[in-house]
Amino acid sequence: QQLIVAPAPQRSIDNAPWKKQQEATKKQAEEASAARRAEQERLKKEEEEQAKKAKILADVEAKKEENKAVVSLRKLFPKLNTATLETYEACKKEITAAVKDHKKQLGSQFDMVKSEADKVLATNDKRVKALQDAQQKQNEKAAEVKAKAAEYEKRVAELSGLVDVAEAKVGSVK
Repeated sequence: QQLIVAPAPQRSIDNAPWKKQQEATKKQAEEASAARRAEQERLKKEEEEQAKKAKILADVEAKKEENKAVVSLRKLFPKLNTATLETYEACKKEITAAVKDHKKQLGSQFDMVKSEADKVLATNDKRVKALQDAQQKQNEKAAEVKAKAAEYEKRVAELSGLVDVAEAKVGSVK
């Protein structure tokens, strides 16, 4: 004979409190996770704001340095306007070297300042060329006057000699 064993009757377990606890734990974990994400986002935004502020401050400082360099170079420009023929080349070299040396500090304003310097140099090159031409004409005129004066002195000496000879002849005729 075979013995047939019937399955044991299942007891009905009340899972409701356990499920509630599990749901509450799950809800707390989700809330904690959301709070962590929110805190991370807040920190990230804060860092981004600080980075923006730092960049703005750095840009402002760089602009200040650029402006300082621009002003110091522009102060050299009037030197060219008052330079004499003897001092012009030294002033020109000083400005050219200063623009070259301040290239890094000028930053975004380099091209503008270089253009200004080139215009000032070109204008003063023309002025100095005109002064040189005027001086050359003056020197030529002075040389011409000197040559004429020497020629007149020579003629006066010749005439003086002729007057002396004429006086001597007049004195011998009397």
